[in-house]
Amino acid sequence: MNVSESKYVGASACFHCHQAEYQVWQATKHASSFDSLLGNEKQKYYCLQCHTTDGAQHLAGFKIKNVECEACHGMGEAHVKAHTLQDKTLIAESKMTIPNREKLCLRCHGDKQSMSLEAFDYTKMWGKIIHGKNQKKS
Repeated sequence: MNVSESKYVGASACFHCHQAEYQVWQATKHASSFDSLLGNEKQKYYCLQCHTTDGAQHLAGFKIKNVECEACHGMGEAHVKAHTLQDKTLIAESKMTIPNREKLCLRCHGDKQSMSLEAFDYTKMWGKIIHGKNQKKS
C-alpha cells in the first residue's frame, strides 16, 4: 500500500498499540469536540473541518466524530497495515509525525477560526494534550 493512498481508520485502530496516548486524548476536549456543536452546526463544513477528523468527508458519509489521532497525524491506514504486516519499509514510510505542531494547531485555533474568547496560547495548550515520545515522564 502506498502511504499517499491511505485512508482514515479512527482512534480505535490506534488504541491497540498506543493505549497511553489514547487515554491522554480521551481526557481532552478534542475527544468530545463534535458534541460541542449545536443544532445545524453539525452539518456545516466550516464547523466540521475543526470539530471532526474527516471534515468534508464527514458530510459525504464517512464519519469520524471529534478530533481524533488522524486529525493531526494524518490518515492511519498505511501505518496500521505496516505494523500488522511487520513491513519495515512501509513502517518507515508511514510514520505519523507532525513537522510543525503549532502551525497545525492554529488551523483551528487561530484568531479567525476559534470561537473562544481567550487567545490561543500554544505552549499552554500543548501542555494539556502532550503525548507520545514528547510526553513528560512523571
